[in-house]
Amino acid sequence: MNDHITIPDYSDWTADQITYQIMDQHHEYVRRKVPAINALLNKAIKQIAQPLPALTEIRSKFYTLGEELLEHLDEEENEIFPYILQLTSAQKLNTEIALPHLINASRPIHRMENDHLNVRQQMARIRLLCADFDAPRDAPEAFVRACIMLKEFEADLQLHIYLEDNILFPSICKLETELKK
Repeated sequence: MNDHITIPDYSDWTADQITYQIMDQHHEYVRRKVPAINALLNKAIKQIAQPLPALTEIRSKFYTLGEELLEHLDEEENEIFPYILQLTSAQKLNTEIALPHLINASRPIHRMENDHLNVRQQMARIRLLCADFDAPRDAPEAFVRACIMLKEFEADLQLHIYLEDNILFPSICKLETELKK
């Protein structure tokens, strides 16, 4: 993670609270910002008589990243997150967990972590193409705004991925082990 990201203290949060935080804040943010950034990049290309190859590549890479992210969010919300909520409910109610459609969380979590690594690499490439999101002085206004939004998007994405990979997923693996004893 970049040093400029402040990570709130989630030590007192339960896995279900973190899950809802991720869905309500970070997933909704991605769903709002992907189309907005794509629209700005498209507008920037239209504002330049001859679009720079880097701008065209930025638009292409972000479009692909956005599509993959939206699919990834749906997978999380339909596969792993319901299981996380089931585990935390079983813990709170001190009940047995019903045999879920997931035998255990490790396989989908591993897939999600691989997706996160891919997302980080794609964002790093976009950041490089955007000169660390610093638009040239003569850049169209739409591209300047897109760079600002891309920088904010990356910061939110880094926190989002950090929460899942370093707090939520390890806590779920531990909880799952405890509940299956």
